[in-house]
Amino acid sequence: MRRRGECSRDVARPEPGAFERRGRWPNGQVLARAAVLSRAPVRGPAALDRNALGEIIEQRLAPVLGGTLARGAVRAQLARLGIEGDTLDSTQIDRVLTALEKGLRVFVGSAKAAALIAEVRGALPQEAR
Repeated sequence: MRRRGECSRDVARPEPGAFERRGRWPNGQVLARAAVLSRAPVRGPAALDRNALGEIIEQRLAPVLGGTLARGAVRAQLARLGIEGDTLDSTQIDRVLTALEKGLRVFVGSAKAAALIAEVRGALPQEAR
């Protein structure tokens, strides 16, 4: 009797490319359902330039906080989260915006902070949201 996780020697190996039909990567992770159904290649996370993100956030927050405080808030959150480099992927952008929303609550309240961050998210390019 086999133990769990073992296979008998007479099991045929899958042919190359069979993992795509099963919806799994070669390492066993399940592909996204949309990628399996459409057979479209799975794209990596979108990237946005650090300066472009700063400008978008500054434009939306400057009327409320002022330009200097808005710039400083973005720089401080990037440093606090340990995000370095010239480009940020969508997960990093989400982390920055979540942290900014928490900080904005002190200045403008939670409802206005959520509205400002929603406005920033709407101004981001579609790929970076």
